[in-house]
Amino acid sequence: MESMSQLHAKANYLAQLYRRDYLRTCKDIERLYELHEIINQALLKLKREECILMMNEYFLPADQNWWCINYEKEMFDKKKNMALHAFFRCLTA
Repeated sequence: MESMSQLHAKANYLAQLYRRDYLRTCKDIERLYELHEIINQALLKLKREECILMMNEYFLPADQNWWCINYEKEMFDKKKNMALHAFFRCLTA
């Protein structure tokens, strides 16, 4: 089983691709859009709260401290880790 830091690193990498930071150097745009669709499908399989956590934390982050309104730090970390596990389960299913 992968460590949480490995899962965070993978999620950050996928988020860079999702946000098209990689687009300038991508030679195969069609594959990039396929990846985009795979990520979207995995996000759709998540529970609403998990999807919100993944979108706000990784894929479309707007504010670094967005979670402070709804969560205490310990609870946020726990829910984010659960969302990460669920996301990667959906991604590989």
